[in-house]
Amino acid sequence: MPAIGVYSTNTKDEEVIRARTEVSKIVLSHEHVKQIHGFCLIKEKKAMRFDIVISFEAKDRTAVYKDVVSDVSKAFPGYELQVAMDTDYSET
Repeated sequence: MPAIGVYSTNTKDEEVIRARTEVSKIVLSHEHVKQIHGFCLIKEKKAMRFDIVISFEAKDRTAVYKDVVSDVSKAFPGYELQVAMDTDYSET
């Protein structure tokens, strides 16, 4: 089932770029996380959202998801996080 996704990206704000880079490092440091996409940071609201793709090879995908969210929360205290667990069906 093909899908098309459109994501906004703030490529000019240095603070947003640094945050996206840091979040990506945290997320991708977890075993079985294949990618992060759809990153959006709203500084004024201290809100952040992004999608993560967790491999089906993970023994417990929900545990990986919770660990990722916990680690990002620790790195960005006070931010409201909206993290979606996305799926890469091409690996099935």
